[in-house]
Amino acid sequence: MSGISEVSNLLRLYLVQERRTFQFLLVNTFIITAAIDYLGWMIVPGDLEDLRFWMAGSITFGLGMGGLAQVGFGILNDRFLGRLDLIRTSPVSKRAYYAAHVSVAVAEALALVLLALLLLWALGVAELTPAGLATALLAAVCAGTAIGGLGAAIAFRAMDFDAGNTIVAISALGLAAASPVFYDIAALPGPLHPLAWCSPFTHVAPLLRASLAGAAVPLAPLLATLALAAVLNAASYRLARWTE
Repeated sequence: MSGISEVSNLLRLYLVQERRTFQFLLVNTFIITAAIDYLGWMIVPGDLEDLRFWMAGSITFGLGMGGLAQVGFGILNDRFLGRLDLIRTSPVSKRAYYAAHVSVAVAEALALVLLALLLLWALGVAELTPAGLATALLAAVCAGTAIGGLGAAIAFRAMDFDAGNTIVAISALGLAAASPVFYDIAALPGPLHPLAWCSPFTHVAPLLRASLAGAAVPLAPLLATLALAAVLNAASYRLARWTE
């Protein structure tokens, strides 16, 4: 069985087993993003650049609430319901299992980013250009990979199911809110800057701002997001608890 076939089969199994949870988190992601967008529409001054700044932040926030929670809760359920132990006696590789879960975050990020881009274009906030669309697609893939890796890292290192659920929920909400996605990083106290630069949300937001402006991919945040994605996924895979 090829790696792609393994991942596809695991995704189908995951969507069947966790259908209700997946649907809830998916809807929750879009609702939260839409609510923050609406709030920004009401309170942000009419300057287009400020409005795009806010909207990019709300999409980033939604990515955190969606992808991180989706991957985190999925792995937690597998770990503490015993399904993860089946990998030892099945032909499915650990790498395929891991890739399947992170790909859920990537798919969700693509859906959220593209839908938001189209809606904001219809409202006159976003520019729909080939460069902006390419930036949006790349931002979604990078964000989903990095945020999915973060969710996997948290879920694999949790000591029990209840603690893991709490940490995933707090991380999904708290890390996105604490990262400078709705404000400039200069507003943070100096000692917090290193922590902020280590958050994938910090670097995803500029990618989304560029996509809303119809601009080409900004290189610095792209490289930072890719680096964080590589580190987070490598670390979480290496430190994973495959058996309980």
